[in-house]
Amino acid sequence: RLSVSRRYFEGLGLDLFIVNAFPNPFNNYINLSYSSQGGSRIIFEMFDISGRRVLRNNIDPGPDGRGVVAIDATLLPSSNYFILIKNGKSTRIIPVYCLK
Repeated sequence: RLSVSRRYFEGLGLDLFIVNAFPNPFNNYINLSYSSQGGSRIIFEMFDISGRRVLRNNIDPGPDGRGVVAIDATLLPSSNYFILIKNGKSTRIIPVYCLK
């Protein structure tokens, strides 16, 4: 296990940003848990396998920078998707699968 101090990220000008999507595979809803040190708005986008954006949302991280958001995906068909999450200078891409 690699441990890097928060000071290292601050020195690079990066926000320490942790995100997780669950359950995976998902059915009608997928949850995003996040922890952000930067405090800036989180931009969430979901793309289908062809690269077409199917969902977009802005998330306010709140005062402590942590939270869980349930994303409604009831209208999405079964397929592979990619969740793109941006926070300040940090970007994460998480592959997920919708199984109906």
